[in-house]
Amino acid sequence: MSVLNIVDLEKMLDRFESYNLGIDLRNQVHNPNILSVRNMPPDLKKDVIDIIQQIDFTKYKNYFHPKTGHKEIITNFINLPPDPGFEYSDRVQYRNDLLKFLSISDSYRKTLVSEYLPSLYNLLHLDNHNEE
Repeated sequence: MSVLNIVDLEKMLDRFESYNLGIDLRNQVHNPNILSVRNMPPDLKKDVIDIIQQIDFTKYKNYFHPKTGHKEIITNFINLPPDPGFEYSDRVQYRNDLLKFLSISDSYRKTLVSEYLPSLYNLLHLDNHNEE
């Protein structure tokens, strides 16, 4: 699980379920650091946790069942302190760094993150949390 798929986790789980495939949600991306959900800024973490809380994990039969619930596993990992050097205080700087990182692969793939990850792209651009 990474920044690239956490926002659309329910869609990913639905897809895995439709192919009768298992998934272990305890597997988290740690590197590159910019893709680790624990390194997101606090306001983005809150938005992602709100999304996770809306998922009904009981409807999925084809995933590994750990002793603790999936919401708790995901939320606990997101809430871990960021890796040293990746303490983002705001969404704007994080967004700029993430989009710069993704632009490298976008340039040689001839893709745009706004097209293949629109949910993440839109969430990254919600800058008005602190202004309201």
